Amino acid sequence: MSEPRPGTPEFWAQSRPDHPAVIHGDTRLTYGQWNDLADRAAEGLAALGLAAGDRIGMRFRLCVEWFVLQRALQKLGVAQVAVNHRLTPDEAGYILRDSGARGLFCNDTDPTGWTRHEVGILVTVGQPAGGCGVRYEDLIATEVPPLASVRRSRHWCCTPRGPPESRAACPRWTPRQCATPSA
Repeated sequence: MSEPRPGTPEFWAQSRPDHPAVIHGDTRLTYGQWNDLADRAAEGLAALGLAAGDRIGMRFRLCVEWFVLQRALQKLGVAQVAVNHRLTPDEAGYILRDSGARGLFCNDTDPTGWTRHEVGILVTVGQPAGGCGVRYEDLIATEVPPLASVRRSRHWCCTPRGPPESRAACPRWTPRQCATPSA
């Protein structure tokens, strides 16, 4: 597999896996842990059907899980749509619909209201099992082969790199043409 680009989290996970990368209160993630969790989350999100070119709303009060999910989305080539946590569900729903987002990731204390707004894929953080949406904790719990490394191309799309057998680890990956972004 190709070497990660210098300066990327994957580079630091490989060269300094035990160094701190994310610190929030008493919670710390090393580069190795951050990359591993992001790979697991990316696998789970790909299994939900998210792929390069999709958009997802991100409604968070800053937390470690935000760092993991945003990195997982970058690995998949999924764009993040910022949704302020102070907006009402109606206001946030407008942003999601207007942006074409396929869903919402949030750490709301009570995310059950989102089911009434038909947000699409709903990923929650810190919720009990059996609640609405897909729990972040379930995305990162499954032992799966890590998603093939991704790279940003000059056409702003992400494609796995490495030998074909590494691409097979991601069942949702298919080669596809991407459009060059307009200026």
